[in-house]
Formats: sequence, C-alpha cells, structure tokens
Amino acid sequence: MPLPPTRAVTGTYTNPVTGAAATGTVTFAPIPRTWTDTDGEQVLVGSKTVTLVDGAFSQALVTTDAADVEPATGRYWRIEERISGYTHRVRVFALPLGAGTPLDITAIVAADPAATQYTPVEGPQPPLGAAGAGADIALRSTDPTTTNARTPTAHKASHATGGTDVLAPADIGALPASGGTLTGSLVLASTFDGGSNTTDSTRRLQLNSHQRATYPNHFGEPLRIDLERDDAKGMIAWRENYTGSGPRSVAWIGAHGKSNDGASWHNHISIEVPDTTGALQTALEIPFATYNVANGFGISSSDVYVRAVAKLIAGGVPLSVEGSAATNRDLQFGTTDGTNVGGKDSFRRWTIRTDNTGETGASAGSDFQIVRRDDTGTAVGPALFIKRSNGQVGIGGVTSPGATLDIGPGTATATMRINRGTTAQFATIDLATASTSRWAIGLRNDSTNDLHVRNAAQGLTGLLVEDRATAPNISLLASTKSYGSGVGVIYIANASTAPTTNPAGGGVLYVEAGSLKWRGSSGTVTVIAAA
Repeated sequence: MPLPPTRAVTGTYTNPVTGAAATGTVTFAPIPRTWTDTDGEQVLVGSKTVTLVDGAFSQALVTTDAADVEPATGRYWRIEERISGYTHRVRVFALPLGAGTPLDITAIVAADPAATQYTPVEGPQPPLGAAGAGADIALRSTDPTTTNARTPTAHKASHATGGTDVLAPADIGALPASGGTLTGSLVLASTFDGGSNTTDSTRRLQLNSHQRATYPNHFGEPLRIDLERDDAKGMIAWRENYTGSGPRSVAWIGAHGKSNDGASWHNHISIEVPDTTGALQTALEIPFATYNVANGFGISSSDVYVRAVAKLIAGGVPLSVEGSAATNRDLQFGTTDGTNVGGKDSFRRWTIRTDNTGETGASAGSDFQIVRRDDTGTAVGPALFIKRSNGQVGIGGVTSPGATLDIGPGTATATMRINRGTTAQFATIDLATASTSRWAIGLRNDSTNDLHVRNAAQGLTGLLVEDRATAPNISLLASTKSYGSGVGVIYIANASTAPTTNPAGGGVLYVEAGSLKWRGSSGTVTVIAAA
C-alpha cells in the first residue's frame, strides 16, 4: 500500500576529536503513536531503527503536514540517537513536505543540547497579505514590492568633495590621490584576450618623468627602491609561469650591499640568473662602491668595472672599448685574492690596449699593445706592439718597428723559435712573392733534424746542413748526403750544365763528372781536384 507523501531525512555523525565516522543507531517513531491515512484507508503505526553506515543515515518519513492524515494537527516525529561513546538523547521535530528534497537532521533539530525538546524549524505557512499588513502576515509573491528593483537615485555628488555626505578615500579602503602607503601587493592582471599581438590586453604600470635626477635630490626618479638593511636585495624579478613548475624567478636585476651570508660586501648592481640548483647567482655586475668596504658609497671613475662571471658573447656585433684619441683604451686582466673583485692596480697582470699615441692623420696614432705587468701590477712593457699606420709588428719591447716583424731584446737576448712536435712535421720560414712561396728555410718532415734551404717554387734544395753530434756535413746544390763516411765535410753535386761561356768579373766553381773545376773570365778551365 503506498504511503502518504514522504520526505527523506539524512544525517552524519563524526567524532569531533579524531574526525572518524561515528557508529550507532537512530530510531524514528511518530507522535502520537498512531496516525490514520483516511485517503489510503490504512493505520500508520510503529517505529524504525536505522544503523549508521560510515557514520551516516538516510530515511524516508511521512511528512507531518500530509493531507488526509489524522490527527490533522499536532503530528511530529521523535528521533532517539544512540551513538557509541555518547549520552543517548531524544529529539522531536516537525517534517513539512516543503520542496520535497532531502532534509538534513541539522536543519530541523537544534544543535544546542539545552534547547527545548520541541524544536521544529519549518512551521506552518502564516496567512498571506500585502506589504505592511502586520508582523504575522506573509508577503504575497505578487506584491509589487517583490518586483520593484528600487534602484537608488543618483547621489554620488553628495559623497564628493563639497557634498553633504563626503566620503574620504579611507572610508572605502582607497589611497588618496596625493599618495599613500600600500601595505599589500599590487597586481595588474593581464590576459591573452588580445591574442599574441592583435589587440592590447596587457595591463601595465606607466611612470612619467619630466625632471632631471641631479644629486642630491634626484627628483626625476619615477621609481625608487629603498634598501632599508645592508643585506636587503632590492631586486626586480622576472618569473616564468608557463612550464608548470612556476611561478619561479628566472632573472633578477637590482642592487645590494652585503652578500647573502653576510660575510662580505658586494656593493654592486647585478644581473642574476639561476644556476643548476635554481639559486640565483650574479652573471654580470657593476659596482656602486669599492668591493668589501662596509657601508660603501660612491666609487672612483677609474675603478668602475663590469664583471661577467663566465663569458661575454658579442653575437656578431662589436664589443667595444672606446675613448678619446691620445688616451689609453684598456682591457685589463687581473688576479683576485678574495679581498678584491676588480679595479685595483696591484692585481692587474695583462693589459690589451689601444695606446695614447696621438692621431695625426695618415692612419697614425692609436697603436695596439699587449702590455705585461709584474706581481705589483706595474707595467713592464709591451710584449706585442702593432703600428696602426703600416701594420709593422714589434715583439719583445720594440715600440718603433723598422720592419714587418721586428724582434727586440726585451730584457734578454732577442730570440725567435719555431718549434715542431716531431721529425715527421715541418718547421719552416717561408719566403714568398705575391703570396706564392719562393724559398723555404727550415726543417723538413724527413725524420731528421737537417737544415734545408730550398727553392720552394721548383722543389730543389740549394743547401743542406746535416745534423750530427760532432761537426756537421754540408751538401751544396743537392739534397744528396754522400759524404764518403766523412765528418765535417762539404759535398758538391755535379753541375746540371757545365759553363760554356766566360763569366764577367769573376770565375765559376763547379763539379763536373766528380772533378772540381774553375773557369775564369778569360775562358781557362782549371781542374782543381780530379775525380
């Protein structure tokens, strides 16, 4: 037999200390004990005990305002809660049909244990009436007061300066136009609504300046970051939030005094990027005070430097060191000892320089030098000098080269060495005309240390000096080493063509068929030594 209209009652019981689901039962019984369903011709009698499942229950009950059920009024439900570990209690409530949706026990039973036994929340509908009909009259849904938006009349002028009800910025949590202090973060949220570059959907902070920034006022500074502590990092941060690991800082630009560990004073402006651990490290720095000087401020122009931690890459464009003519334009290389980062003469070891020779025209002046320095940083002299006007090179302290390559004594005997790795390699001074090799003086890749003077263009040896532990042997006009087991001897090859005409102003010495001969200017041929 179907029941009169019902409505589900639900409930959840949880241990307030452990958060665990409670165990126990709840029992529902009607008040009075017997209800009569006149429409369904049945008597409603009895109760039901429900066991909590995971601390919860759900049970459908006949509503206490169901039509055609006697008694017509005064019907309630009684709930008896027996929860493990808690004092059992009994509550009484009314259960109207309402919207028919499940109703949680907390909405119909008061949570206060001291509350009266009967605590119905949803009571009978009061009589309907018009607005203002009385405190016990419910407002009709068609009453015009329920549909009138009652839009306030315009009255902002009354809150403006000079109005009857002036609002100060502080009244609405705003900053005054004259300025103030913002204690929280200011976020200008941009979107991708404008696409990559179709319309502007980027929010920005735009600061305008009309004044100069002259010490000590610096009025023209539209943005100021005040360092309130010696180890404060006044950084502007760039953060990535597109890999799924962010937001995380990928670059800093800013200034600070002390290092993070407080052990030293950096006193610099730095550009910092993350290392492999994600910690931001200085990649490029410019000092605003001398390194490791407490509370330093200001620096001599001669001590200003830019330091790149790893390397500088020009990327196809000039990396310039510039200055006025007749001044040294230097690139310094130095050594640090833990107390100095740069800018101190005593730590300088090498200087690459465009020197202070005046520019007088015809490409004269601003010559190039590589200057070496001693352990005190004092310049010893140019190890390499290149004259800009003619490209002549001086080595070993020569600053006025008189040849394409001029090697001077420096502080020792002038020496030039061409060092090959093994006897299977060449070590050669090549003499050329119009970039074509003509003569070569050097060691050949013939597994010996013999000296050769060769006609490089024809591939012929003019002179060979044999390398020996004692006196060397010499071969003239050939690379043949036929010394008859002699030591300290000279071998002369047969003439390719014996002379047939008389030499002028002298004579000709030659070997023919093994005989050493002399032809004088009158044509007389004398055999000096027979074959």
